[in-house]
Amino acid sequence: MDTVYGQFVCAPITSTPPSDLKQCIECSSSCPVKGTPILLRGGDRPCMTAEDVNDFRLSLESLRYHPLRGDWTDSDYLQSPLVLGQRYMYHCFREPPTYQLSLECTLTTEGHPCGVYRLQDPAAPVRPSGEQGVTMVDMLDRVRKEHPALSERAKSGSSLRDTEVVDILTKYKAAVDAQRNARSLPASVPVVTLEMAPGEICWSGFSRDSGPSGGRSVLRLRCERHNAKVFELLASIWKARNPKYIILTDRCQAMVVVELSTPPDAPFISSSPPLRLSGTNSLRCIIGAALNASVRGYSFSHYTATFPPVLGVMNEPSDRAIAVNNDPKSFSDFDLYTMQRHIQDLDAFLRWKSEQAHAPRIAVDDILGLKPHAFEKKEFTLSFRLPLEDPPADTLTDIIGPCRDRQSEVDSLLDDDECHLRFRVSEVMLPHDPNVPQVSQQYLGYLECDENVSTTKRKMARITKTCPTRIRLTLFDERFFTIPPDQDFRNQCEPEGKMVGLLPELRLKGYLAFAADSMRREHAAYDRLRSLQGTLLPYCYGFHQFQLPTGHEVYGFFTEDVQGSPLPDAETFTNVALQLRLFRALRLVDRTLVYKGVCKEWHANTIVVTQLSTDANDDTNIGIVVSDFASATLRLGQDLYVPGVRDIFKADVDQVVNTEVAKAIEARQTETTNAGKAKITAAIRARFSSFEDAVVAEWYDVRKGGPLEALEEQGFAPTRELCSEWCWPELDDHEQW
Repeated sequence: MDTVYGQFVCAPITSTPPSDLKQCIECSSSCPVKGTPILLRGGDRPCMTAEDVNDFRLSLESLRYHPLRGDWTDSDYLQSPLVLGQRYMYHCFREPPTYQLSLECTLTTEGHPCGVYRLQDPAAPVRPSGEQGVTMVDMLDRVRKEHPALSERAKSGSSLRDTEVVDILTKYKAAVDAQRNARSLPASVPVVTLEMAPGEICWSGFSRDSGPSGGRSVLRLRCERHNAKVFELLASIWKARNPKYIILTDRCQAMVVVELSTPPDAPFISSSPPLRLSGTNSLRCIIGAALNASVRGYSFSHYTATFPPVLGVMNEPSDRAIAVNNDPKSFSDFDLYTMQRHIQDLDAFLRWKSEQAHAPRIAVDDILGLKPHAFEKKEFTLSFRLPLEDPPADTLTDIIGPCRDRQSEVDSLLDDDECHLRFRVSEVMLPHDPNVPQVSQQYLGYLECDENVSTTKRKMARITKTCPTRIRLTLFDERFFTIPPDQDFRNQCEPEGKMVGLLPELRLKGYLAFAADSMRREHAAYDRLRSLQGTLLPYCYGFHQFQLPTGHEVYGFFTEDVQGSPLPDAETFTNVALQLRLFRALRLVDRTLVYKGVCKEWHANTIVVTQLSTDANDDTNIGIVVSDFASATLRLGQDLYVPGVRDIFKADVDQVVNTEVAKAIEARQTETTNAGKAKITAAIRARFSSFEDAVVAEWYDVRKGGPLEALEEQGFAPTRELCSEWCWPELDDHEQW
């Protein structure tokens, strides 16, 4: 099955070091134009780097479940970027209008293969990229010169409501709109590829070796024997096609030219350094990255919107709050849409939040009422639509030890509909400290229930039964959520109380965490990581609703009370060899979670160390248990509609599965039993089932600090020696474990 990801997946793109480039006899000589040396990296446009290409390469992993079918051969590097660009970059689902991307395969006059990508707007002609438009300043000057009376009236404060002025302003607005539209039109030729035979290009001449000239370091194109012809070809294409990028390649190396000029006094070429190719897919990635960067606003995005827009209609303005429930008890008693647009409602929320500092706290021996599994019954939950893929098993052996036993008596009580449960607090784990940023509140305690038991004939007695297993309760009481200082909110408002600055839908973005959302992320993470419960994660005992002694109802969930010690600090854990092992173990845990689609925030108080040797010669594995996914980023696999996917995908999934099963069985060394065939078939069918819906494996910014942030909280310094355990492979590169 050909997929978008499969057409572009390759080893990371790297710049070829000058020492690895083959040098010819004339590499040391400059390559002039009519006696003037050609400068490298001149011009104003930023060069495309290997990092830019790699960012694009990694983003396509989100399309691993999207088919990309075609009749092209494996050696064809032009057609795949064409289909990718039309479907994911230039379609109106990104930015209207839809542009048509076409490909012209031609030859230069010297017979070199050349691929020309063209863009055309079916609704409007494309302004040639070399044509200069009228600037805003020019328009303003024109209006002032043609209509001096308008300026005089504005200076004197006279009314501008007469028909003449309205007509003038309408004409001016039309000119501004036309200028904006013209500016948004893309170059008619975003990318041109030029292929030359191996040996025709002296890549060493394009390397970034410098030499002194006039007291400063300059970079010059070298090797006149080979590169004079290359520069001449590039210059002729630049003049004839006026592209945004030219990609020069011999299928061993490639280079992206972003600007080229041939004036007699200062010729220059601005380009990336030579990029090493590992095959056809590498070249496809470079072309795709160039297409993706060629037109502003028309690029493939692999991110999903974390904060969907809140829709609504404002009430009439008032000098009082207009959208607050009586006796508010949680964030849901305030209207976010109104708070983003009405300062009085924001003030009411901040006053209420400040008053909660004096609210009664949960203490030891407090009893909380319990409605088992009420969260799933009342709220929608998040579910992963992507197939679950485990990291290499041999890697997990370093961090996963013996599985702890799950306490069945806890499950039995929670699943008993006849039992009236409650939770008695025995210890407060996370106190309500306003100076410590926190979302959840955590307690240890025991489940209790009342039972009717027979004492004598025809007599029943009601007794309290306590579950002997101590468990941890994580509550999400929004009254005690830590939020930024009031001034951070008010910085988005003018002194007179008008909302300004950001667009309304962006105000307060990221400032407020909501209990239901935090519970959804915890619920989804524990469900996705079910196979790791009892080893890397504590066992989860369900998501429920609790009634506090004050009568408030809040959501929370139970987990195993894992026995262990906190993450050690740098003052007591000084052995460098042991530090390296701890760093590596934490990093493998992080990679395991990311591999399964969960990217958590790391803090020292979310880590329990269950096994840690104090002897550097002891090879015992380090035992680690992590928790707290309330702020995690989840790779759910969104059902985002991408034009053409459902229309183009006509393959018979059963036929594809049967073909893949046959390949897998043929590759096995021993004969496969019917049970083995069924297992292989089920695994492959699960892998290809997502194609039917064309889910997007949305990517996310993997937090580069990761567990290192938790270690820094404990006083560990990110030295070069210790950080060597983090550097490679990159967390967001699933091809490199």
